[in-house]
Amino acid sequence: MLGAGLRDRLKDHIEHNMEAVRAKEARNVVFACPSCYQMWREHYPQDFKLYHATRYVEQLVSSGRLPLEAVDLTVTYHDPCDLGRGSSEYEAPRKLLSAIPGVKLVEMAHNRENCLCCGGGGNLEMMDSDLSGEIAKAKIDEAMATGARTVVTACQQCVRVMTTHVRRNKIEFDVMDIVQLVQRALRP
Repeated sequence: MLGAGLRDRLKDHIEHNMEAVRAKEARNVVFACPSCYQMWREHYPQDFKLYHATRYVEQLVSSGRLPLEAVDLTVTYHDPCDLGRGSSEYEAPRKLLSAIPGVKLVEMAHNRENCLCCGGGGNLEMMDSDLSGEIAKAKIDEAMATGARTVVTACQQCVRVMTTHVRRNKIEFDVMDIVQLVQRALRP
């Protein structure tokens, strides 16, 4: 609502969402989307425990409730804007990656609070697809410079924008969401 400039509808939207969660009798709300997570943290009543999926899954893994098998893979991690700079969540994704046996993390030159946008932030790809493509190219070039074969992130928009660039340009490089990597490592 805020991003669309509809401030006058925000209160009703928040009340609707809060009632939907209350109706489920939930105490915790887990977000896969960093933007939604940031929005709830900043604009919603704090009636529930809020988690981004990286923190929630990391807690499941570290407590032994989600056992993982080895995945032999060298990855680099892209900090999504709204999860990193927006919500100051840098550690949970890295702890999660380090908890997967066989995964080696190599950091990009620009990481954490200095991470560069993927090109999808603020729906840039809808407003200026050329600029979005240039930014995505710079991000993929930076990720590939680490020597990793895969860039992992924790934002569906980042995955989409970087994957689009890789596919359109026929680049042999993988892009995946961190939850996809955890799923690959799950013990049967």
